[in-house]
Amino acid sequence: MPCGAVVMEDVGTQGNPNRAANVADNMCTPLAEPAPAALHATHGSQLQTLGCDDPYSAHILKPESTLGAGSRNIKERHGGYASWAVWAEASGKPKSNMGDLTIFDPDAKPSLLQTLTNDVVMVGLNFSKPPDESFDAPFRNFHDPSPRANDFKIRYAFINTPYYGAYMTDIIKSVVTVASSAALQYLKTNPAVVKESIATFREELADLGSSRPTILAFGAAAHRLIADNVPANAYSRLVKLTHYSHRIGKEEYSRTVLSQADSR
Repeated sequence: MPCGAVVMEDVGTQGNPNRAANVADNMCTPLAEPAPAALHATHGSQLQTLGCDDPYSAHILKPESTLGAGSRNIKERHGGYASWAVWAEASGKPKSNMGDLTIFDPDAKPSLLQTLTNDVVMVGLNFSKPPDESFDAPFRNFHDPSPRANDFKIRYAFINTPYYGAYMTDIIKSVVTVASSAALQYLKTNPAVVKESIATFREELADLGSSRPTILAFGAAAHRLIADNVPANAYSRLVKLTHYSHRIGKEEYSRTVLSQADSR
C-alpha cells in the first residue's frame, strides 16, 4: 500500500514539550507474508494450537519498512500498528463510536493537538488479528469497531484522566494471534523477533521525542518483555495493568487499572 505524507512533530519550541502535533493523511501498512514452517501456516490459514487450548489465527508480518533516519513522521512510520488514547465519545451503548477515526482529523478536531501526549505510552503484546484484514485506516489499532472487541474498556477507564492522549502500540508487531501463550512460545524459539521488536519500539519512543515516559503495559506478558529487554533508563515508570480482555465490567476495570497506574 502506498504511503502518504503525514507529519507528527515535537512542539517543545512552542512551550509545550510534552505534547505532539499530528497532521494526518494515509499510512504504511505492514505487508503480510507466509508464516514460517514451524507455525505450520500460510497467510490467512487457521492454525492448530501451540501451548493453548483453542485454535487461533496467526500470521507473521514484515517489519515496518518506512523508518527513515531522523524522521518524526509518526503516522507514516508507525500508523499501521500504533495509535493514540483518544476516542470519539460513546453515544448510548458502551461500545458505540469506538471505530470513529475522524477524531484524528486536526481540521475537524482542532483540540486534538492539545490532547496528545508523549510522556505516557500504553503497550499491548501483539495484534490479535491481521492488520491487513482489519486496519482500514491509520491509527486503527485499539479502536476496533467490532462488537466482540474490548477496546472500549480502555476508553472508559482513561477518559478525563492524565493518561488520556497517550501513545499506544504493541511491543510485538510481527506475530498475530489471540493466544498470548502461543505468541510467547513462538518468541521463545525466535529470539531475533524479540530483538527486532524492541528495536522498533525504541525507535517509536525516539520519534515521539519521549524522554523517559511512563509505560503502561497491558498484561503480564507485555510487561515482562519490556522489563526484560528495554533498559530501565529508557522510562520513568513501567506499570503492569490488567489486560482489557479480562472478564470484568468496565467500571471495575476502570477502578483496577487507575489504581495500578497511580501506584508508585
